[in-house]
Amino acid sequence: MFKHALQYGILAGLLNVISFFLSGSSMNEDGNMHISEMIGYTVMVLSFVIMGIGVWKYKTNFLGGQMSFMDGLKVSLLITGIISVVYTAGWMFYYYNFNPDFVDNYIAELLSRYQEQGLSEQELAVKEEELEQFAVQYKKPWVMIAMTFFEILPVGFLLSLATAFVLKSKRLQA
Repeated sequence: MFKHALQYGILAGLLNVISFFLSGSSMNEDGNMHISEMIGYTVMVLSFVIMGIGVWKYKTNFLGGQMSFMDGLKVSLLITGIISVVYTAGWMFYYYNFNPDFVDNYIAELLSRYQEQGLSEQELAVKEEELEQFAVQYKKPWVMIAMTFFEILPVGFLLSLATAFVLKSKRLQA
């Protein structure tokens, strides 16, 4: 099961890593993160389609077409964990080597959005202070690792539950 999960987890995780480069280039062209956010989250969800395919293939190839909810949940969570590790490692590589100004650009984008929303100068000052505290924390590698890992893991957990439920066999034959 691990080898099978590893294949699908790495494939789906690398799809996310590729999206960092695609969404990063779209952000750098116009300074607007809306497109890069849409690309990133769309690819994140699509990568879990690969997880679903991996669970279905596991059911078909290794379980003779019969799979309990728990068996489906085990393999889908294993794939999700691998996706999350690859996603996190890929982000760390991308951030440090290709986009070290990400936090500063992100904060500038958020402050611009807050201004467009019509926040007062006092409200903007509070938001700016909060974002500066966030930036200090985010630049610590272990904080960045944890935040990145838990950015994708909840999505994967929910989709793992859904995948296991959808792909479970109606009745297991004894």
